[in-house]
Formats: sequence, structure tokens, C-alpha cells
Amino acid sequence: MQISVTINFKNSTKRSKGSLLIKESEDKQKKLYLEVPDDGMKPYPIKIVHASAPLAGTNPRLTIEDGNILHLLTDTIPDALIDHLPASMSRWQALHRFEQVGLKGMFVVMLLIVGILYGFRLSIEPIADFATKFIPPEYEQAIGKATLSQLDLFLFKTSTLESDSKQRIEEIFINLKALDPDKTVSTQLVFRSSPAIGPNAFALPGNIIVLLDEMVEFADDEDLIAAIMAHELAHVTKRHAMRYITRSSLLAVAAAIIFGADDSLIEEFASMGSGLALAKYSRKFELEADQQGAEYMQRLGLDAYKISKLFDMIEAECEGACDGGGFFTSHPSFAERRSNLSNLE
Repeated sequence: MQISVTINFKNSTKRSKGSLLIKESEDKQKKLYLEVPDDGMKPYPIKIVHASAPLAGTNPRLTIEDGNILHLLTDTIPDALIDHLPASMSRWQALHRFEQVGLKGMFVVMLLIVGILYGFRLSIEPIADFATKFIPPEYEQAIGKATLSQLDLFLFKTSTLESDSKQRIEEIFINLKALDPDKTVSTQLVFRSSPAIGPNAFALPGNIIVLLDEMVEFADDEDLIAAIMAHELAHVTKRHAMRYITRSSLLAVAAAIIFGADDSLIEEFASMGSGLALAKYSRKFELEADQQGAEYMQRLGLDAYKISKLFDMIEAECEGACDGGGFFTSHPSFAERRSNLSNLE
């Protein structure tokens, strides 16, 4: 079989006419050859390493091993050529066929796709959380240690808190751990400083809680620091960090399956979409940690709503400019968090 093409030679603007020849060899395998008569080139075997999408009326482009680019003269890829295309091309072929569907048919297909995606969206949470149960503790600890090492390398500095201040905070932390010993036995509190980040605290995978000097200085209240640690300890007992990582990994794998690992630009957009989808999960985790942290504070005989003082301080410091919340953010708004706490018994 012969298929007419034009060819752009690598590192050249020159375009010549040519033909793709599909011949059956002695072992009955169909071989693909390229012939460029204008340049006096004899047919030679080729392999297609990449194929562009025949979308919006454009003609497909085929990149072969030597870097030359072939342009088909029609927006339809001949059936005889399908077996010689890379596997990723099958997805684009499906999209091309979708383009040929009429308006009504397209609407029906779109509804079907939306339904599938919505179902997948709903299934991420239970599937990922179920998978998290089977991740061995040593793996999670390794992830946490590696994360802390990277943060130490690029963002964190050695804590400069006075030893008696650290000791008082560690005593509070021990009392908090004693409230849920089965889940917190291996949890460790580490002190760091990070002027670049500012007042903050983190719960890392592997039962590691990081308390920054800047947060201790900003709070300047042991009960408030207890509320902050209670919130972070709640993240640990509910395995929020690992559950978030598992959900993120599930979305990444899904994006790779749908879009293909070789389509980097689309993968970037898919990653952005994954981040937006996961922002909801992160906001939910924050609300859960607020509630669980408030319960820990109650059990210690402290003010269950103490964490809301931190919200007031941050709002005053930022003059309302860092309230959080919204579709693109990983934390709920302070108003939502206060409302969530108000529902406590």
C-alpha cells in the first residue's frame, strides 16, 4: 500500500513529496518504508516515534526516528497505518472520532464523560483512604524523614528557642499524646526556625510534627501553643498527610493513564486540575483537625475554642488579607473554621 505524504527534513525548512510504503515481508510482518523520489532517495525502513492529533481539521504529523517529520495529506489516518503508530495515538484517534459526532451525539457523549469523571471524583476518597491502610508504618516514616530532610536543606534552620521554653512545650505535647496513646506513641515533636515561612506548624507523614520558633513567638501563649499542637496531633492521628499523598498519587496515575506519560504539557494541566480537586480534601482535613484538636483541649481541661484566638491574631496581623478559603485554597476560611468549632457539643 502507498500513502502520499510531504516530509520536513530535520533542522531544515525544506519540504519534499514522498510516500509511505507498507510492504509484507517474508515473515508476513508488514514493514513501513519511506520513499522520497524528488531527492532520489530509495525506500528505507522507518519507525514512527510520535504522532500529533488529527484534531480541528488539521492533518496528522508523524515524527520518525531520524527526526524528520511527515505530513499526511488528509485529516484521516489510513487504517493500514494504525499498527505502525505509537500506543499514545489511540487516545487522539478517539478524540478525532469524537469530533465527527453530530451536535446531539456530542452532547450525549459529553454527559457520559462528565458522569464518568464525577463518579471517579467521588471514588478517589474511599479508594485512596482504603489503600492508605495497607501502607506499612516504616514506609510512611521514611517518607516523613525524607520530607523533613528536604525542608531542613532548603527552608528550615536550627531552632533557637531557649531550653526551658522547649521543655515546657514538650511537657504539654506529652500530655496531649497521652490522650490517644495507641495512635501517638511514635509521634515526635521537632523544633525548627524558618523566617522565610513565618509563624507555622506542620504535621508530616510518619508522625512528625514540626513547630517553628516563629509560631511560638507569634502565639506567646502556652495554651494557644497547646491548641496548635493539638490541631497538628489531630492531623497525625487521622493520618491526613499520608491520605493526602495517596489521593494525590491516585490522581496522578489517573492523569497518566488518561493523557499518557509522553504528553508533558497536558500532564501539567492535569496536575493543576489535580491540585484543585485535592484542595477540597485539604480543607476537609483542616476542619477535621480543628474539631479533633478542640476535643483534645477539652480533655486537658483547656479552652476548646482557643485555636480561634490564632485566627483573630492572623486576621489582625494581615488586616483581613489572609483569611483563606475559596476554591483555589488548601485551608478553609476563618469564618468557616469558627462556624465548624461552634458545632462542638
